Amino acid sequence: MTLAFRAGGRTEPGPYREANDDYLLLNPELGLFAVFDAGGSWSEMGGRASRVSAEVVRRVIREGTDREPRELIERAFRTTTETLQTEPDDNGWCGGSSVSLVLLRSDRVFISWLGDAMAYRVRGDQIEPLTRAHTVWNEMVRRGTVQATASPRFQNVLMHVLGGQLPDPLEVVSFAPLPGDRLVLTTDGVTNHIPASTILNACRTISDPTTCAEAIIEHAIMAGSRDNCTCAVIAFEE
Repeated sequence: MTLAFRAGGRTEPGPYREANDDYLLLNPELGLFAVFDAGGSWSEMGGRASRVSAEVVRRVIREGTDREPRELIERAFRTTTETLQTEPDDNGWCGGSSVSLVLLRSDRVFISWLGDAMAYRVRGDQIEPLTRAHTVWNEMVRRGTVQATASPRFQNVLMHVLGGQLPDPLEVVSFAPLPGDRLVLTTDGVTNHIPASTILNACRTISDPTTCAEAIIEHAIMAGSRDNCTCAVIAFEE
């Protein structure tokens, strides 16, 4: 069964930033949706990294529609990383970007990510994080080096981003969506300031994906976010 879907999103610089280093990619024709969050906004390339990343990812996905989805996503991420690494600024800084990406193929969705951009699945009255921030702290917890209940250090230090080191193998989550499911993609300017329950409540009460994404961002800003805020919502129907 192939499900219909509606998608929408919003990206805002936020009340404290002059520039928006995030990028929102919505391409229903390709079944491609992603949020990007560039690091190193003090560098010219850092500020451009999210836009460059989106352009390369879109091109690779468009040119490889006949490829297996996992292979295609990995190819897109690696090509983007190579592109960013060959475009340093005058100080040698190449820039990097977190990403959370959804690729729709027939009756399945494929989700992959790098850095601290997040993806959630809303199903009924439940919300489930499908991604885990690629931070040094989370990796230490995964390996058992520290306890998850300990005071977190290095919680904002990223291990994997576009333009930097990629995990091997690349993490890809796949499942068959059901009617009523929603996928929510966010940058850390959103998810660092609101709980998952706020995202769940917005999805349960607002049917239009764009309006839902706008409400989620507004909640983050009202909660004190000083960062760029980006959110995408994909709603599945019969």
